[in-house]
Amino acid sequence: MKQLYFKLLMLICMIFFYACADSSKQKEATPTTNEKTEKIEKSTKETQPKEKVVENTKPAFGIDISFYQGNEIDDIEKSRDSIDFIICKATQGVSMIDPMFQKNWATIKEKGFIRGAYHFYVSTDNPLEQAEFFIERIQDIQPNDLPPIVDIEQGGIVGNSQTPTEIQQSVLKVLKAIEERLHIKPIIYTNTNFANMYLNNYELANYPLWIADYESKKEPVLPITWQEKGYVLWQKSDTYKILNYTNDEDYFNGNLEDLKVFIENSRE
Repeated sequence: MKQLYFKLLMLICMIFFYACADSSKQKEATPTTNEKTEKIEKSTKETQPKEKVVENTKPAFGIDISFYQGNEIDDIEKSRDSIDFIICKATQGVSMIDPMFQKNWATIKEKGFIRGAYHFYVSTDNPLEQAEFFIERIQDIQPNDLPPIVDIEQGGIVGNSQTPTEIQQSVLKVLKAIEERLHIKPIIYTNTNFANMYLNNYELANYPLWIADYESKKEPVLPITWQEKGYVLWQKSDTYKILNYTNDEDYFNGNLEDLKVFIENSRE
């Protein structure tokens, strides 16, 4: 009887021992409240959609003006008109200053637009004198202004006494003189047909291109000289309307931030 009692006691002890051990294992396997919370938070973060970053891909837009637009600058407002930059004519050859230049140059800045100025090249005028004449008018050019621009087109080629090579060398003298004096790389304005005839010198491709092309819809047709380098500005039409004024329609090859970077990088 004692043996039976002893065996029963041992059996009860063993059952109690294994029950306690199993309960301990379950407790170890069960995560605490903090662990559960952390896992739920982590799972939620992983399944939440990431915030989309929308980049501004809209090209910077501008117009160019001269005395032909009269007092248009007075009627343009940054808060109303979708314009980022305005380029105005400054000089032509060695003697002509655009009658509206001083007003346009000052008012563009006062109204908060990025401003630029251009010189109309004349083939029969001394290139170094042309550069100096232009530089004198834009002495107060600022770090956030567009680089100086030299407009080279058929209207500036006078007579037939010069070959395309002679014109190219003359144009390069103008550009280099501006660059050396102002420590800014100037821009060339031209159109494709003219450039393929008179500006087919690859040294000119060292200067950024503002191309006039009114026929293309998506991308301008570039002169041979700039087909590798590409363009920075595109004059897409000459029929853009602002109020009662007709303007050239210009786009930078990039958004507004890209334009600001280009301006900064054009300085030496």
